[in-house]
Amino acid sequence: MTCKLATPRRTSSQRPARLLLAAALPLALLVSSGWAIQNEEAAPEGLQGIIPEYVPEGLTEEDFATLEGNWAEWAQNTSALVAEFYEGDNAGQPATLERLKVKLGTLEKALNSPRYRSIHPQLSNLYGKLSRRVAVADAILATLAVDPEAARAARVEGAYGHLSDALAGLRSDLRRVSNGHKWLPWVKAEELAAAARSNDTSEEAMTLLADVHRKIATRGELDDAAQRDFLGRPSFVDLEHALADVLAAMNVSIGDDYHATLRDHAGRLVEAIEIYEEDGSGPGAADIREAYNALREVALDGGAAISEAMRAHYYNYNVRIIATEGLMRRFIEETRLESGWINERVTEAHVTGYQCTNATVSIDLKPSRDGALFDITLSGTVNSNATGTTDQARVHIVGNHYFRANKEVRFDGKEFYTYPAHVGVNANNRAVGATTKFSGVPLLGHIADNIAYKEANKRMPQANSAAAGKIYSQVKRQLDSEVDGQFDDAAMKLESDFYGPLRENGLYPDAVHLSSGSDYVLARGRIMSPAELGGQLPAPHAAPPHRGLLLEIHETMLNNAADRMDFAGKTMTEEEVRARLQEKMQAIFGRELDLPEPAPPAEGEDPQNATLVFDEIDPVRFDVSGDTVTIIIRAGLDREGRDDIPTQIITVPLLFSVEGDQIVMDRGNVGVRPVERPSSVAEQVARANVMRSNIQRALVSRTFDSTLDLEIEGKQLKLYVREIAANDGWLTIGAQ
Repeated sequence: MTCKLATPRRTSSQRPARLLLAAALPLALLVSSGWAIQNEEAAPEGLQGIIPEYVPEGLTEEDFATLEGNWAEWAQNTSALVAEFYEGDNAGQPATLERLKVKLGTLEKALNSPRYRSIHPQLSNLYGKLSRRVAVADAILATLAVDPEAARAARVEGAYGHLSDALAGLRSDLRRVSNGHKWLPWVKAEELAAAARSNDTSEEAMTLLADVHRKIATRGELDDAAQRDFLGRPSFVDLEHALADVLAAMNVSIGDDYHATLRDHAGRLVEAIEIYEEDGSGPGAADIREAYNALREVALDGGAAISEAMRAHYYNYNVRIIATEGLMRRFIEETRLESGWINERVTEAHVTGYQCTNATVSIDLKPSRDGALFDITLSGTVNSNATGTTDQARVHIVGNHYFRANKEVRFDGKEFYTYPAHVGVNANNRAVGATTKFSGVPLLGHIADNIAYKEANKRMPQANSAAAGKIYSQVKRQLDSEVDGQFDDAAMKLESDFYGPLRENGLYPDAVHLSSGSDYVLARGRIMSPAELGGQLPAPHAAPPHRGLLLEIHETMLNNAADRMDFAGKTMTEEEVRARLQEKMQAIFGRELDLPEPAPPAEGEDPQNATLVFDEIDPVRFDVSGDTVTIIIRAGLDREGRDDIPTQIITVPLLFSVEGDQIVMDRGNVGVRPVERPSSVAEQVARANVMRSNIQRALVSRTFDSTLDLEIEGKQLKLYVREIAANDGWLTIGAQ
């Protein structure tokens, strides 16, 4: 798939109109002040005054016009509906929002259908931008509609639930202490438990809660140092916090200005979101978190509704890996052929002969929401040719036995949990002949041999049972031993070779979650600090490549990782920047990464002995949209013997495509604009040309081998990148 060039984020052209409107507002109020006494302004309804009064970037009529042909009419109708929601006479009304949800449903169906794969980029861009706005708007409406008494009751119930958990934790902790149970009456554990069971909000309950909370919170005033330390145990601190939460929930009150304050905070959150959607800056991310936390503190429901929307669209995982069962079988599946001699005693017979075992190891994925769940399977046959000898006869026996074993394993992203193997055996021994000491004697020999043969067949059930038992114990012992050992080693290697380097370089994920279906494993991770944002729900898409994997990286992961490269405020030469990148990559991936050398100066162009001066804010950012990965650099140049160049914003669009066994990276036109207004246009043009020249030499169009070499437990595998897409914040790479 080929990705086309797209322009980076830009400020909405409609924002200046809003500023002019804001500037003219005082004059309008002055002119109309004579009417204000007679016509009191109506209270806003729905989302009026909360959502912007313009259509956000990415959802304009021009954006929907990218859908042509059979989609043209639908796109035109949806664009008009979006405009009605933001700019119409009934802007921000719930009825319009419900109609937009129907449009989102249409997009979801199309994105899940291979029929529309050719327009997937356009559909996913529109879906992502619209779904985020609809989810936040819907959550704000739900927050505004919360019934105060119902919200208070729900918060009290939730707080009491935490109190019950804290009491259970305290009881468990005190059981490990000699005479620890004697502290339970001191904290009035039984009375607190009774209040929690009934969600008691009476004055008596509030007095009880406040009294116990005060006793624990003032432990520092106790004369006995041992008691002070004991009451500082985590279990007592947890109880103290739980009591405070219940009291806070009971004391929730509504002022006359509650709804106005709530609407104001909701408007601030939406404004912060719209600014971030346009510029994707680090400070913009921090502003969203600040506005979101402020809204949660004010909302009667504790922000329950808005939290659900924010977790899905701004605090979600920003790395996703989907590995198919076919790919995992390519790593794990193997066939073993083992053979050996038989020399053993079975009941009264001495059995000798030869046997051959043919076994296949594989993997069988199982649906699970809590960790990746799978069976390691071992199935095969045991074929034997043996002779059983007793004092009376020799019996020739052929065995054809079948077995299948499975051992369940669950992986939570950090630890492997294995369970005992289950083994099933179908043993089938049959006698094919018998000889006795009378064999060869006319008449008598044939009779004796026939009797021995029939007697052997009578004993076949016992022989099959013995064979099944032996195969069962051998297979179970071998499968349990090998799988347990291998996954113990894998967990240790995962920590030392993967999580360890990530932790050392500040890239350890703050959240990891694995799940599995019948034919795939989904691994999700998030790199996000308290001042940063995560990813959003990706648009629906087709299944990953057969016997391959799908890697999805959100721009927030790239940006959060770039912040940890420690470029902010640094002054570095090109060589130092390259060395920093190579050092970080080697530390993370455990091997050297050969970064391409910059192109030499063009003929007639003087070499630039300049040093990059990175900005303190957002020195390196990424924008993934419009089929383009755009690197955004905020830096100036410290030039020896020349005038320095102040901080510029440099945008480098990169277009990736796959052509055969090569990945092609085409660099688009490098953009340069100043952070601060220059003294003259000519001066800025000269500065921009210098910056552009340096960046274009460092980042040139290149081709890369599309082969990915993977190795697990010494088994090597080659995958080939077949698809690269960059839409709505997600960089998607498909390989098989």
